[in-house]
Amino acid sequence: MYKKIKGFFWKKIFSPIYCWCLKRKGIVVGRQVIFFGWPIIECKAKGQIFIGDNVVLCSDPLFTALGVRQKVIIRAITEDALIVLGNNVGASGVTICAAKSIRILENTILGANVLIMDTDFHSIEPKGRRRSGLKNAKVIPIIINENVFVGAGSMVLKGAVINKNSVIGAMSLVASEIEASCIAVGVPAKCVKYIN
Repeated sequence: MYKKIKGFFWKKIFSPIYCWCLKRKGIVVGRQVIFFGWPIIECKAKGQIFIGDNVVLCSDPLFTALGVRQKVIIRAITEDALIVLGNNVGASGVTICAAKSIRILENTILGANVLIMDTDFHSIEPKGRRRSGLKNAKVIPIIINENVFVGAGSMVLKGAVINKNSVIGAMSLVASEIEASCIAVGVPAKCVKYIN
C-alpha cells in the first residue's frame, strides 16, 4: 500500500510540478515525464538540457529492483553544454555530466548508478592540475544511440559512441566506439557477442 501511495505522489503530483519548475529554468521537458524521487537537474546559463516524452528518472530505491545509491544527477556544466535524453529513456540513480555534449537517444535504458561524463574535469598535466578545472581538461562528446541498454554501475567516458541495439554489461567502462547490436563487457568494454 505504501509503495502505491508513494508512486501516486511521484507520478501524479510531484512530476507535473517538477516539470513545470524545470521549464521555468529553460530546460525543455517533453510530455508524461515521470520522476520517482527528487533528482538534481542543473544547467549553466546558456547550456541546454532536453528531456523527451515518456522519460522516467528514478531517484527513489523503492521503485527499482536494484535500488539506487544516489539521486539522478543531470548537469550541463558549461555555457555551451548540451544534454539530450530522447523519448522513452529510462534511468535509475544515474549521473550525466556534460561540458560539451551528451546525447542519449530514444528507448535507451540506463541501469542503476551509471556514470556518464564527457570530460576529465581537470588537466592530466601535473602542474596546476588541482586548480585547472575545465579550462585544460579534455572534452569529447558522447553519443548513446537508440535502444541501448547500459548495465548497472557502468561508466561511459568522453568520446564514447554506443551504437544502436547494443548492451553494455554491468560494471563495464566504455571509452571508445561500440558496434551496433552487440553485447560489450569489461574494462575497457569489448564486444563479446552479437545480437540478432
